[in-house]
Amino acid sequence: MLISGQLLVGILLFNKKMTKDEKKIAIVPCFGSITHDILFEHIAKRFGLDTSCYRDIQKGMFKRKGIYTSAFRTVLILIVNIKKIIKQNVREIEYSGVKIGLNINEEVIACSKTATCHNTLLIIKKTLKAVLIVDSYTPWFSSGRVELVLCGDEAYVFSGVCAQIACLYNIPCYCIKGGYEVYASKYDCLWKTGFRRDDFDAERLLGLDESVLKESESILERLCSNDKGALYYMPTSDSGSLSKKTIDYDGLEIIIFAHDFFDAPGIRGGNIYANHVEWLERTLDFLLRNKTKVGVRFHPNSRPKNRPIIDKLKKKYNSKVMWVDGDLNLKSLRGEIKGIVTVYGTICLEAAYLGIPVVSAGRTQWSLVNVAQESVDEEVYRGNLLELLSSNGRLDKRETLERKDNAIKVFALGFLERKAGGKTIHYPFDDIDVDLWSSIYREAYPDNIYQRRDRFLKSDLGERLAYNAVKKEDIIKIFD
Repeated sequence: MLISGQLLVGILLFNKKMTKDEKKIAIVPCFGSITHDILFEHIAKRFGLDTSCYRDIQKGMFKRKGIYTSAFRTVLILIVNIKKIIKQNVREIEYSGVKIGLNINEEVIACSKTATCHNTLLIIKKTLKAVLIVDSYTPWFSSGRVELVLCGDEAYVFSGVCAQIACLYNIPCYCIKGGYEVYASKYDCLWKTGFRRDDFDAERLLGLDESVLKESESILERLCSNDKGALYYMPTSDSGSLSKKTIDYDGLEIIIFAHDFFDAPGIRGGNIYANHVEWLERTLDFLLRNKTKVGVRFHPNSRPKNRPIIDKLKKKYNSKVMWVDGDLNLKSLRGEIKGIVTVYGTICLEAAYLGIPVVSAGRTQWSLVNVAQESVDEEVYRGNLLELLSSNGRLDKRETLERKDNAIKVFALGFLERKAGGKTIHYPFDDIDVDLWSSIYREAYPDNIYQRRDRFLKSDLGERLAYNAVKKEDIIKIFD
């Protein structure tokens, strides 16, 4: 699945023979976050490669003769696709064989205040950025200078566009993922994501160690009992939680588990809607038209800038919807509601473990495994919702057992198997673990992952710890 040992040796031996001017490169993201940049630089160095990132384009942007050509092409792209932009179908925009619109949509959402792709100026800026990347790096790819592409978050413009170009030229491309247990995932050229569907094929699910499966079942049991501390990136406090409160289930049919509105809607395979706000509004409108008693649980680990969007939604739908700002004990929902609606995320696995029907507004990385009812387009999605409403909220015995078994195996493969197999490194990449935090700071370990990131990832202390970590860890093993 990952880079073979022969390929690694080939890269290293080839680059030893090259002069400095001829030396090949790894394209890496420029996060501006010390701990991220240190890891990418050390990976490239271990392969004997120089690095290049978007800053290289920015530095020479106005000296490069092709800047005017790229700007002119951007204007043409915007004119040709004006209807798509007006209708918020930015994801359909293509340029030179690269679906740049997928990444433009994600990055505009992340940079906006409304978590939508409404901002025309942002669309223009991100389109120019995408065209510049294609025009700047395509000659390097075609000449064979690019040896490897490393992505941070492949949903966004730089990494996403470079990953797609790598696919066109059969260049290895890997996404570096994880909080403080870091791993490499090969980029899926078909689905344009680092969360590969074929990582969860039947053969791999059957080959899991029994101890890993037992640990997986234990964690799922904790998650379904509202113990969010079972996942490192979830807040552990029960502030705002309804798990200890009396909930009026009388007549409640559907609960929608929403995502952080600024999360990339296309990651893990794709939301059929352009953004999570549109998805939630369209879903609520459809369910309310069908006289459904529906509840919405907002993501407990969402960014603070979600609050104005949440407030606006509450004002728009008011008492028509039951609003849940915290968590729900999933076990208490079993047998009380008809099902759950979401897009992607571990809620699919938690519900499958308990035998609660789930409808997904898109694909997940678990598409090859029966854990949820997925939707390829809006028509299918609405049909799935109507089918859920007409059900009694219970799967038959065979499917209940199948989904529970699949949930345990998929969770084990997605969250545990890499570490158990020695294919991760312990490194402060997107998060810092509680033990390391406690050895550094006097204040309590922050409940929210974004608070930990703000405190640690860009600090001088983070830089020293990152250098120490890469010296101790065998970085290359994550590619074995």
